[in-house]
Amino acid sequence: MPPSVASPHLSPLISSYSRFPNVWDELTGLNAIGPADSWTPLLKHIGRIGAAELNRRWEQALRLMRESGVTQNLGDKVNDLDRPWVLDPVPFVISRGEWAKLSGAVAQRARLLNAILDDLYGQQQLLRAGLLPPELVYGHPGYLRPVHGPEMTQSDALHFYAVDVARRPNGGWVAISDRTQSPSGIGYALENRLVTLRMMPETYRDCAVQHLLPFFKKIRETLRSIAVRNQDNPRIVLLTAGPANSSYFEQIFLARHLGVPLVEGNDLTVRDNGVYLKTLGGLQMVDVILRRIEDSLCDPLELRYDSLSGVPGLVQAVASGKVVVANALGSGLLNTPVFLPFLPDLCPHLLGEDLALGSLETRWCASAGVIEALVANFSNFLLKTTFPEPGDDPVDCASLSAGERAELLARVKAEPHGFVTQERIALSTSPSWNRDHLVPRHTILRLYAVATGGGEYMVMPGGRALVGEDASAGVVTLETSSASKDVWVLGESVPTAPSILQHLATPGPLKRSGMDMPSRVADHLFWLGRYAERAEDAIRLLRALVLRVTDETGFEKLPELETLVNLLAQMELAPPAIVGTAAPERRGELEEALLASLFEDDAALTNVRQILRSLRRAAWMVRDRISQDAWRALNRLGSEFPTPEMSRQLALSEALASLDDMIMPLSAFSGLAMESTTRGPGWRFLDIGRRLERAMATVTLLSPLAAELKESEPYVLQALLEIADSSMTYRSRYLSSIQIAAALDLLLRDETSPRSVAFQLVAIQNHLDALPRDMTAADLGTERRLILSCLSGVQLADIGTLCKADKEGVRRSLARLLEKIAAELPMLSDALSSHYFSHSEAHRQLTDS
Repeated sequence: MPPSVASPHLSPLISSYSRFPNVWDELTGLNAIGPADSWTPLLKHIGRIGAAELNRRWEQALRLMRESGVTQNLGDKVNDLDRPWVLDPVPFVISRGEWAKLSGAVAQRARLLNAILDDLYGQQQLLRAGLLPPELVYGHPGYLRPVHGPEMTQSDALHFYAVDVARRPNGGWVAISDRTQSPSGIGYALENRLVTLRMMPETYRDCAVQHLLPFFKKIRETLRSIAVRNQDNPRIVLLTAGPANSSYFEQIFLARHLGVPLVEGNDLTVRDNGVYLKTLGGLQMVDVILRRIEDSLCDPLELRYDSLSGVPGLVQAVASGKVVVANALGSGLLNTPVFLPFLPDLCPHLLGEDLALGSLETRWCASAGVIEALVANFSNFLLKTTFPEPGDDPVDCASLSAGERAELLARVKAEPHGFVTQERIALSTSPSWNRDHLVPRHTILRLYAVATGGGEYMVMPGGRALVGEDASAGVVTLETSSASKDVWVLGESVPTAPSILQHLATPGPLKRSGMDMPSRVADHLFWLGRYAERAEDAIRLLRALVLRVTDETGFEKLPELETLVNLLAQMELAPPAIVGTAAPERRGELEEALLASLFEDDAALTNVRQILRSLRRAAWMVRDRISQDAWRALNRLGSEFPTPEMSRQLALSEALASLDDMIMPLSAFSGLAMESTTRGPGWRFLDIGRRLERAMATVTLLSPLAAELKESEPYVLQALLEIADSSMTYRSRYLSSIQIAAALDLLLRDETSPRSVAFQLVAIQNHLDALPRDMTAADLGTERRLILSCLSGVQLADIGTLCKADKEGVRRSLARLLEKIAAELPMLSDALSSHYFSHSEAHRQLTDS
């Protein structure tokens, strides 16, 4: 046994590790009996920590990732669009010497691909010299003719590059595929590092792992340096396709760490060949666009007319030199595996060097003899499409049945130009954690590089390892991998971590306005506030009902129950059929309806589950604008909800605990919004949404009082005060005396009560006064007229008059006031959307005079 294995903390891990035969294992090599020196420090630390403690730390890390919303959206791959991101606690380790060779080879490969792109969109000497087949370029749907020409050529087309690499059975590194369009995963690599560091800080320190932050600092410097103007502090945005994108969380994470706004295509517009960000304060010119959408989707005018993600006129703006796109438009051309066979010859031609990092043997099926070789050795190949589209995963020929094999061969023979073959190798394995011991799993690495200027590249000292789901996973892709690993590159000593934020030589102007917020973001924040308040209002009403239905007093002794049941239907939290179920003989129907109002997954029913789903969706749309703590609070909502099937087996008393648990995170979110959010336009629209929704809900709560309730009125008033969370305030003022005038004053007119209608209207008016508007306009604007109308109606109302009932028992003045407010508040919401979010103006028809 080698000396390194003799450690008591190391021996159990090695003795239980059963490596696969005939494949390279990162821990032991091909045939070694002990661990590689680079892995020994890590294994000793794991041995000292112990399985129980490592599992505890791992569970805690996974919980934090779930609460933080770290997800991987697989689109149409699965029904659950937000699959949790799974992290293996055992990192992938690379020694300092090996990394020096591998990173140098990756940097060379990036330089080569950048030179190829420069030629194909420029002078096209490679095509003229016959070094590349013209049909693979001009026949490629990713070759964008509108961006060919000197006016589109940049010094670096490939600002960011990623490559998937694996080891051959002999231990040599080989490239599987290149990512040249908009490489994803950099943010996930940083998230993996932060979580792993939290799990094993002492291990990370003692192993002298190289930091990732210098790489992210270089990204920021690169984006700043490629700006045509204002290079000291250019306006940089990260362009996303939105929440449906497969790596939306990572884009949010990356935007936050780079300190750039996350924008969608509708947030940008082209004016005078410049790209501008549409904000609440007007249009602001954009200097650099870090794009995370496909080439062809970037401009619906020049590229794909059906694109909903791009910016019309972007190609012309790039050609004019007023904006730079990274990666350059058209760089996705080299994402295809069909170019891999040509790289060994192109490297000496373009760089004067031999290719250091070779590729898996890849051949185009339209070339002579390729189909015959495929037929003769079918199980030895992977089959890929020549010009892959999203979702085109490689086919492992060895896994096909005889029928599937015949069908696939027929397709290849019919369309040989549409397929390439790639050799099938036994992927190397690395140790993964399995609760109490290490197990080998097939692994590939994704490594990243950023351009540093002059055609040179810096490679991230780490990356992202993807681990196969089980021992049989010989082909590992993002969709088939079950876990991700942090990648540790060892150094001589622990480096000092710099800040990501760029320190400017000349300080820029100080800012406080926040008017650079995109209108779309303000819209989502507005609805986030509305859904948060709507959820709380619904939960408080349901809780009051459930408390009474499950109380031992009995239905016949709850005179307020019928009114509350009717309110539930009026707020559309239950179908109209619930009216009348307050009768004792219909108790079972009422209990069933209340459970449905909580848990039923019915699109036609506006229940708590649906409201919380809308709330999380609104929060997800502005994930980059709300704090981690606020997100965690919202992410807890409904996390313990039973499935609709399970909920039918619940007793109503069990549902009460769920309602109590949901109030706390909603209150936490409201508190964080008030105390931890800068008082800018984003906070104002968030709070306007909350205030508007609370005012509408309180008006609905008060509506039963428009009719004199006689004997049940004191009980109804007490229930309404409870639902409006105002019972304590009422008792402190009026003790135990229940009076309609006092309740109406507290819930309707009292501008000092945070639950009253007047308080909400005053708050909305103050927000509107602080928002940008045309100060030269003589007209107040629709939204200001509406809020003045509502507020003045409440302020001028006489409580005594509101409480008077006519001979029919109807409080006409109160009914008219509530109806007026209930009609004007939705109009106020529409006016805000029209003015600030969609920027539409009312059209007036000219009249003949």
